[in-house]
Amino acid sequence: PVFEPYDPLPGLDGVAALTGLAADATVTERPILAVKVDNIARARPQWGLEQADVIFEENVEQITRFVALFHTRLPDRAGPVRSARTGDIDILSGMNRPILAWSGGNRGVTRWVRAAADAGRIVDFTAQSNPCYQRTRTKPAPHNLLLDPACAVNENAVGPGAARPLWDISADWSPPSTGEEIAEFDVEMDGNRVTWRWDEASGTYLRFQNGNPHLTQSGDQLAFTNVIELYSPHLRSPVDGRSPNPLTVGRDRAVIHRAGVTFEGVWERRNPVGPFTFIDALTGVPIPLEPGTTFVEITRNPAFG
Repeated sequence: PVFEPYDPLPGLDGVAALTGLAADATVTERPILAVKVDNIARARPQWGLEQADVIFEENVEQITRFVALFHTRLPDRAGPVRSARTGDIDILSGMNRPILAWSGGNRGVTRWVRAAADAGRIVDFTAQSNPCYQRTRTKPAPHNLLLDPACAVNENAVGPGAARPLWDISADWSPPSTGEEIAEFDVEMDGNRVTWRWDEASGTYLRFQNGNPHLTQSGDQLAFTNVIELYSPHLRSPVDGRSPNPLTVGRDRAVIHRAGVTFEGVWERRNPVGPFTFIDALTGVPIPLEPGTTFVEITRNPAFG
């Protein structure tokens, strides 16, 4: 594949790009570290997910994996780290040249990642040729590869770009009356039953998987300020017909959950290096997210499979 070259933009001043919260230059000038994390049963509980600013959950082969974005907080360990997919490139291209931490992949996916890196879309930080990874004996291979996030960021002090926003964030937004208070909802993902439950005391949505709280190695349950259901056509990967390739450029249905209120809407993204926009389906009003963390469920558009 040939990707159009990309030159990173400057970081934000005084605001963390992914959360919209106040931050100093040590954070705002830091790149996004995007880690591909396993979600098969043998990989759980995972390391570090509770400290991610944003997580994308994507369907792979009859199961899901995470693209965990670390920016304001860097856990001691993150993982288990697994392989990338062709659909990751469009997702990552809007992050102002992030560091991609991945275990490696088949020849086709590797060509895609290297081409994206050559074009300046990402920094290729594969475990095949970089430090900062180690195996743990507490899980069976290949579900035991861990990353030292601080090491990965420091190893790439020159190459990546500073974090940039993936969508609008606003604490002062006045929501339209089209929202509905929904305390619990399910999301259809491959191989897992995903449930989110609004917790007013913490102001976050708590994640449950297959009927159980989704806990990490720290014992913390995954909890996020915003949850987005991003409906997407899932095509076949151009390098592996078994692997789905979600489309994240264009326009499709979205369900936006923020501050305990749910909005039926659409998402729009004009090009791979641009941000997402969320729009209320009834009023056409753009919907910014609540300042804080965000979990994006890239779920299937039934019309496309």
